[in-house]
Amino acid sequence: MPASHKMIADRCLVARARILARGLSQIYEDQLRPLGLTVSQLNLLVAISCMDEARAADLAQQFAMEKSTVSRNLDGLKRLGWIRSVESEGGRSTPLELTPQGRKKLDQVLPAWKKAQRKAEVVLGAPMAKALEGAAERIRAARQD
Repeated sequence: MPASHKMIADRCLVARARILARGLSQIYEDQLRPLGLTVSQLNLLVAISCMDEARAADLAQQFAMEKSTVSRNLDGLKRLGWIRSVESEGGRSTPLELTPQGRKKLDQVLPAWKKAQRKAEVVLGAPMAKALEGAAERIRAARQD
């Protein structure tokens, strides 16, 4: 193997980040699956709950996702009855809100999320978990520049 290939194989940060993301996702998915929820759905529900006026474009930006991918995921949440569109003034893009069923789902998921969070922190170790939080914030800030 050429030395340049070995260097990429050994040091590529994006490859390491993807391995990390897949491993962490599996921890959370294992806990959420019995509740009929995916990590992506959970993240969108939480974001909608926390935002004053959640719009698909805002969610796409927050999660560094294509707007079309976010829209497909939102359509699924609407079909499940967990979110709905809200009438907006001025005809701009439509804000979203949780339905009562969506709020109930978020309340139900908290124990499973806490269990997954604890397991992820154990697997990573506390310093790495804290570093990961900081790294995510730095990446988010860099994307906004």
